[in-house]
Amino acid sequence: MSSNRPLVCLVTALVIVTAVACKSGDKTAQSTPVAAVATSAPPRAITAVVGPPATAEPTATPSPSATPRPSDMPATPTPMPRIINGLQIIDEVWVGIVREAGGLRIRSTPRVEASNVVGSVPQNAQVNVSGRVLNGQEAEAGKGTVWLIVGPNQYIYSPPGYIELMR
Repeated sequence: MSSNRPLVCLVTALVIVTAVACKSGDKTAQSTPVAAVATSAPPRAITAVVGPPATAEPTATPSPSATPRPSDMPATPTPMPRIINGLQIIDEVWVGIVREAGGLRIRSTPRVEASNVVGSVPQNAQVNVSGRVLNGQEAEAGKGTVWLIVGPNQYIYSPPGYIELMR
């Protein structure tokens, strides 16, 4: 009887830990295992295995190709823009790198006017983006009307390829 005592203690401890975890946990939590994803890592496919181990060899998750800009990612639904002074604005925060040769001008409004240039950023400079304006003026024919918000009353024209998502 004394040889089973450590096993009985271990089983009792597991039952107590499980009961405490279930009682203090979220009532809507699932009982199936869920993989955790670090928030700083880029999104990747997660495969959870439930049940007995498979006999087949696991396959590697393919690495993503070139990092798309948030405006190029149709997989997630685009939130409804808010309207401020007639501008359709989508709030999103990310860091990008200017890839356009010669850099980009920063303007006080999302319009191309000689009087609204307030600065510039060189090629390969890092920019902190706080949102997108969907209905700014088209600065270059056929390249769209999307401008990025990089500060209070500071906008950068951003057709595809001008700014690359960094994180």
